Amino acid sequence: MIKALYKNIVPLRFRISIWYIYFKLRWFLFYRGDKYKCNCCGKTSRKFLNYGVDNRRNAACPYCNSLERHRILYYFLMNNNLLSEGKRILHFAPERIIERNIKRVRGIEYISADINKHIADEIVDIQNIHYPDSYFDLIICSHVLAHVEDEKKSLEEMYRVLRKGGLAIIMTKIDKNLIKTLEIKDVDSREMVEYFRKMEIYRIHSIDFAEIIKNVGFSVDVVDYVSVVGEAIANYHAFSSNDLLYLCYK
Repeated sequence: MIKALYKNIVPLRFRISIWYIYFKLRWFLFYRGDKYKCNCCGKTSRKFLNYGVDNRRNAACPYCNSLERHRILYYFLMNNNLLSEGKRILHFAPERIIERNIKRVRGIEYISADINKHIADEIVDIQNIHYPDSYFDLIICSHVLAHVEDEKKSLEEMYRVLRKGGLAIIMTKIDKNLIKTLEIKDVDSREMVEYFRKMEIYRIHSIDFAEIIKNVGFSVDVVDYVSVVGEAIANYHAFSSNDLLYLCYK
C-alpha cells in the first residue's frame, strides 16, 4: 500500500532522479576502481553489476546504470561524428545518460520522444510521428520495436521523417535460435502468451530482422560493433557481442 501511494504521489521523473542519486552513492561507497570504464558517464569501477532476467555478468554500470547496449550505442555515436552541429535528431525511448550527454552538444536540434510524458521531451507515437517528411538527419530507436503493436507502420514512419541520406540506428534483442521473428498473434500456447504479456512485447525478433527493415525501403548494414572496436576496448567498457547495430539508410 505504501509503495502504491508513493508511486501515485511522486512523479515518475522525480522517482527516477532519486534512483540515480542512489546509484551514485552506491558507486562511491562500494564500486570505485579502475578495471572497467563506462563511456557513457566516464566513471571507472572495480566491477560492473549483473543485470536482467538472465543475470548477465558485468552488464550495468554501478554509477549511471547504463547497460551494454547503451554503451555500444553511445560509443558508436561519438566515434562516427553523428552529433555534429546542425543535425536534427529524434531519439525514441531515450536512455537517460545518453539523452543528457546529447543535450550538452551545441548547435543540434535534439528531440527525445516517448509515449510517456515523464521520460522524454515530447509525447510521440512512433506509429504516427507528428513531424513532416524528411525532417530528421538521425533517428535513434533502441529496444522499442518489440513493444509497438504495428512494427511495419513504425518503420514506415521513421523512413518518412528521415531525410534522404539520413541514418536510423535501430537496436533490438535478437533470438538467434529462431529463423523468423515470432509475433504474438502467431503464438498458440498459454505459456508463450503469458510471457509476451509479462514482457510487454508483441514480437521476438530473429535473424530476419534486417529483411523486415529493408521491406519499407531502408538499406541496412548489420554491425557487430564489438568486432569493430576490438576485444580490449570491448572488455574495458563491458560491451556485448549480442547487441547488434542496425544502420538503416534512406
